[in-house]
Order: sequence, then structure tokens, then C-alpha cells
Amino acid sequence: MSVSRKLARAAALWSKLGTWGLLAHVAKRVFPSGNFWLSWDRRTLFVLQAKLDSSPDSVVRVAEGVTPAVLLSPAQCLELSGVNHLSRASIEAALARGESCFCLREEQTVVGYVWVSSPSVITSDTGYRFPLPSQIESVEHPPQWWRDVYVDPAFRGQGRIQQLYRSFVQSLGTTGSVMIYSEIDPSNTPSLHAHARLGFQSLGSIGFFCILGARFYFYRGSHFPAFQFRFAPRNLYLSAVR
Repeated sequence: MSVSRKLARAAALWSKLGTWGLLAHVAKRVFPSGNFWLSWDRRTLFVLQAKLDSSPDSVVRVAEGVTPAVLLSPAQCLELSGVNHLSRASIEAALARGESCFCLREEQTVVGYVWVSSPSVITSDTGYRFPLPSQIESVEHPPQWWRDVYVDPAFRGQGRIQQLYRSFVQSLGTTGSVMIYSEIDPSNTPSLHAHARLGFQSLGSIGFFCILGARFYFYRGSHFPAFQFRFAPRNLYLSAVR
């Protein structure tokens, strides 16, 4: 990118974000999320208790004639390298953690995807570990982790997240219910609204700060402890262990 284009982009960001917002944007580029030597972030935590039945009222409505999302094989997952922020290393790490990927395609175009799993301890991309309530044991299915939802900009506003959700939930069975947990960047307003339409409810939010692998989590809400600390000196996006 030429110097003039960089300056024009900086001016546009300054106009949109203001001085402090521009500085924060630059800092996030220098210290991206995931690195363990210095990073910070915010996340809103969500939960949804989904009923796994096949009655008409339980089915998420999407456009007729649209191909449902499909569960990818490990080899197909690796083909997503280069889509959005996905790299081969991050995909291999997700597969090593036991995660699966549901993907929407139209012909050769990746419309959207979501990574899902049912780990014994739900750990977010920031490393925050959800201290789940004991009542979770009464639910028929193990809790699910729904993360890194992506929809190509050209297909947004068309109910694509609902398609991903319906395909995922229908894969879990037709009886009982399941708790689905997620976290979303609070600045991603369209994603917040899409998840709210699905029935996700906020559990509060966390502020996160990491320096040299020491991770500090500050929770705001009424469901979990106000503070959590972990020492994890590694890039969690590229780690098979969280």
C-alpha cells in the first residue's frame, strides 16, 4: 500500500474513531489478540438453552431452498486456510482441541462458518475458563462451545448465522436440551443482534489483559466470580491446549 493510501486510511479511521480510538486500533495491530507477551481485549459472554426437538416451533426459520451448513471433514477444514483470519496453524490447533467446523457454501464461495465443540472445560479464545454452574449436570447433553462465527460481508443480513445454528443444533439429536455458550466482541453489533434473535442471553462481560503469559480476567455480571487469573505463556489461537 502506498504512503498516500496509508495516510488516507489513517485519516478515515481518525474521523471515525477519534484520537484515542485510532491509537487503540494501531496498538491492537502492533499487539494482536492471541500473543502472550502483551495483549488485551473485551468480550461479552452468552448462553442459550436449546431444545432438541423437531416440532415446527423449534426450527429456526431460514430462506426456503437454501442449502444447509455441512460438517466439514478435517481435510476440508484445512481448505479454509486463508478465509477470514484462518491459517493452517490455527485450523490444525482447533482440530487438535477436538473442534468441528460447520460451513456454508454457495458453489465455490465460502459463505460462512462456525467452530463448535463440547470440551470438559469451556475455554474461550482469550483463555477465560467458564465456571459453569452445577445445574448444568441436569441437562441431557454436555455443554457446547460455539465460537468464531464468520459470515462473508457479501452475504450478511441474510440469516446466515441462523442457518449455521440450525444445522449445528439439528446435528445434536432430537430429544432433550443443550446449553450453548459463546463470546462475542462487544463492538460487533451485527453479531450481537443476530445471536439475540436466536435466543442467546448475556451472561455479562469480561475485560482481559495479558503480559508475558500472565492473564488477568475481570468479569462484570452476576453469574461468575469477579476475577480470574491464569498463567499460559503461549498463543492460544495456535495452541492445542487451552
